[in-house]
Amino acid sequence: MNKFIDQLEIVFSDIIVNKDLFSALKDIKVFFRANGVTQYDDRVEEVESGYNLMKDYMSRGYKDEMRESLYFDMLRKLYTVAFDSSNDVLVSNSRYYFTAEEKSSKINLNEEDISGKFEGYVQDMAMASLQPDNIQHEIEEKITHEHQVYLSVLFDSIIVSPYWNEGICDKMTATLLNPMLDVSDILNILSGITLSSTYLFDYWRFKTLYNVFLGSVDENIRQRAFVGWAFLLNTYGITLFKEAKNLFVDALKNTTTDLRHQLYELQLQLIYCSDAEQDNENIQKNIMPDLLRNGNFKITRSGIVETEENSVDDIIHSDEDDKKMEQMEQSFNKMLDMQKQGSDIYFGGFSQMKNFPFFLKISNWFAPFDVDSPSLSDVRGKLGKMKLLDSLYRSNSFCDSDKYSFAFAIVSIVDQIPENMREMMNTADFFGMSSDDSNSQSPTYIRRRYLQDLYRFFKLNHYRSEFGSPFIDSNVTDDKIMLLSDLVKYDEFSNEILSLAKFALKHQRWNLLDVLLSHFKLTDELIKKKLDYESLKWHYYLMGALLMHRHMYAAACESYKSLLILDGLQKSNIDRNQLIFNSTTEFIDFPIDCIDLESSKESVLKSYALSALRSGDNTLAAECYRILSKKNSLFKYKLYHAIALIGEEDADSALSILFPLDIERDDTNVKRTLAWALLVKKDYEKAEKYYDKLLLFDSIVADDYLNSGYCKWILNKNSEAIISFKNWMSTKKSADSVSDAFNSDNNILIAAGISDIDIKLMIDLVNE
Repeated sequence: MNKFIDQLEIVFSDIIVNKDLFSALKDIKVFFRANGVTQYDDRVEEVESGYNLMKDYMSRGYKDEMRESLYFDMLRKLYTVAFDSSNDVLVSNSRYYFTAEEKSSKINLNEEDISGKFEGYVQDMAMASLQPDNIQHEIEEKITHEHQVYLSVLFDSIIVSPYWNEGICDKMTATLLNPMLDVSDILNILSGITLSSTYLFDYWRFKTLYNVFLGSVDENIRQRAFVGWAFLLNTYGITLFKEAKNLFVDALKNTTTDLRHQLYELQLQLIYCSDAEQDNENIQKNIMPDLLRNGNFKITRSGIVETEENSVDDIIHSDEDDKKMEQMEQSFNKMLDMQKQGSDIYFGGFSQMKNFPFFLKISNWFAPFDVDSPSLSDVRGKLGKMKLLDSLYRSNSFCDSDKYSFAFAIVSIVDQIPENMREMMNTADFFGMSSDDSNSQSPTYIRRRYLQDLYRFFKLNHYRSEFGSPFIDSNVTDDKIMLLSDLVKYDEFSNEILSLAKFALKHQRWNLLDVLLSHFKLTDELIKKKLDYESLKWHYYLMGALLMHRHMYAAACESYKSLLILDGLQKSNIDRNQLIFNSTTEFIDFPIDCIDLESSKESVLKSYALSALRSGDNTLAAECYRILSKKNSLFKYKLYHAIALIGEEDADSALSILFPLDIERDDTNVKRTLAWALLVKKDYEKAEKYYDKLLLFDSIVADDYLNSGYCKWILNKNSEAIISFKNWMSTKKSADSVSDAFNSDNNILIAAGISDIDIKLMIDLVNE
């Protein structure tokens, strides 16, 4: 929560987390006394009286079927008091809130005729268009300026307004769905509502956004309302309101919204947008150098073309030019691919262009780009007949915030722009996308551009710390993932949740995968009834991958085993109710062996095999890799099969695999495994020869020195053994001592007749 609201955190915890009305009343009164707050005394007293009356009725033995409902009503009433009080704290301690409160003090959302004001603006502009040409422009500018001032004040008023009521919700809904209003004004107000709800949940703000999302016929309005509404799904306090849950359920039932998919898509867009700084770093380090290095090419609207300034050397070395051209195209296409998947590739450039006076007003960060905006009057004057603003307006490449930045920045260099560049600027597709782009008004594109506006605000605005950012940083937390809202049930959103988890695995976002699987834990009911087989199998596969990443190999093996049990039950059509579920580990078991490794999918079996190998279950690993080698004669399957057999102390079988592999491929890992197999088999002379060869390669690993030392020691070449062990000590990455290594490989040493005294002496010699 915001550092200023932290002062009320105990009260909010009493209400939201503990549902403890008695403690909440006590703690809020303590807070009010400590801060000299008296304006909420009547509201607190009303709740306290109701609570005391409820206790009195209960003490007399009355049974009240409405008791629980009334109790939660009182909790919600006290929550609104705490909400309004937290607003006061923000106004007193926050630079923006204090200024906004002063500016908007004359606007009371309960009484303000917002719709009438906006309708009046539209009518005034219509009347101004009928005025003579010599005064029309001046009248329009005056009307627009006054309107922009009012819009900015209204925006501030919404931000600092206390907890809404049904009347404000109805009025705002009617205003935002009024077809007579300018769409730009509606979009700006929606951003104000979203920004005012970043810390604490307001049901009536939530419902207003919901009403607009479902009720508007304009896709830009619908998507801006949807984004704000979706952000509120994880806002602190939502669990207190059953009405919010009912709205969410209604939205799921609405067949026209496809809410599940839209939430999933928005979540992915939010993740991509949150990566803007990382993407910019990637572009600067890995893409731009290639583009800049090839100076004899230029990027045009038609693609990449070669300049005409070719020297004789260029003609002679045309192959080199072809390579440069190909490299440049690849780099350019990388950026385009990043943009197509949702990356914010322009953030780096435009992040330096947010210091214009226009951006001093918070509302302007969310203003739709308007060629006729009063803020652009100087820009229009300097550009003259150039159609740059029209081209910028039609462009789908930039978000609105960046369009304003570009417009303000270009006028500072307009006099230096060459004539040929001016001509290009007058073309409709100067900015890379023409106005007839069929995707420009799709929900996906609309949301993406708006998210970029929001991202710039939460990253660059001077007041950004006074609001709760919905964007994800390096440490993913539950409150930044809208699919982790308490309103979202695993069985209802399993496809979307698992798709997000698969995305996390594919892109190695382990923190995100961990948060998802930690939040959506399996239960006996989910296992036996609510989730289908495919969802459960995917859950265990993803869990296994996460556990492998954490080096928890035995647990990963159990996770993959659970998957294979489910696979066996599904194929055999056996009732899932017979499953034994462990609620602590989330793993399952079955009274009889129903796992059929032979018919298991290769992708699952190889994960199961690797987890078994890493966890030390060599018997299971050997069996899995034997089957995998039959399914697919991959080199790594054969090698891992041999490693597992060595672990089972079946060196002969391992060598029967390794010798052909060594002939087939000159691979150091094969030689390394072969040498170890010979060492386990007690064929020390041959093992020594293999280790001697390995130590001549560049790809030496520390354990090559260790195992070579064992061979030398066993063969009584002790001086060479000491050198090998010392080399191991100097190259190893682990914190293990030579004593730790000898303990770990004690079975090898005992089998070779190395005594405890020999080991003690060798440790002393190596450590000298």
